[in-house]
Amino acid sequence: MRPFIRALLALAIHAALAAGLSADDASSPWVGTWTLNVARSAYRPDPLPYKKGRRRIAPADGGAVTIVDDLVRLRGGILHLEWTGKFDGVDHPVQGVEVALTNGIRCRDDRTCEVTQKIDGVVVATEQMAISADGRTLTTTAASGVASARLVYEKN
Repeated sequence: MRPFIRALLALAIHAALAAGLSADDASSPWVGTWTLNVARSAYRPDPLPYKKGRRRIAPADGGAVTIVDDLVRLRGGILHLEWTGKFDGVDHPVQGVEVALTNGIRCRDDRTCEVTQKIDGVVVATEQMAISADGRTLTTTAASGVASARLVYEKN
């Protein structure tokens, strides 16, 4: 796979939620709509490949969660990704890309989670996610073999 595709996939790792989030836990600080703050975000190598983005996080059936990312690339192309799964460390498929992409998510506590992303079973990126104490900022720090990113989302 070409390095720039891996780098884009690293940025598109779909969020994780707090441990113990269940389908009826709409009051969780993770649940809601989040807007990418481009000015507070960073990508190496420059530039950040997105000019705006939105992440929606909602409870799903069976104690799972659904995460939908809509990211607008610099020239206007839209990347739409969807992920539904639990935070059990098991690989769950990501929809919206032309590869066999999965996320395995495990939470350390109620405000931080670790994501392992794989393509065809091979780890291509890892991510740390944290929600601020006031529940207004979601920060993801991701790394792959070719890029790193810090994406900052603010709750609407």
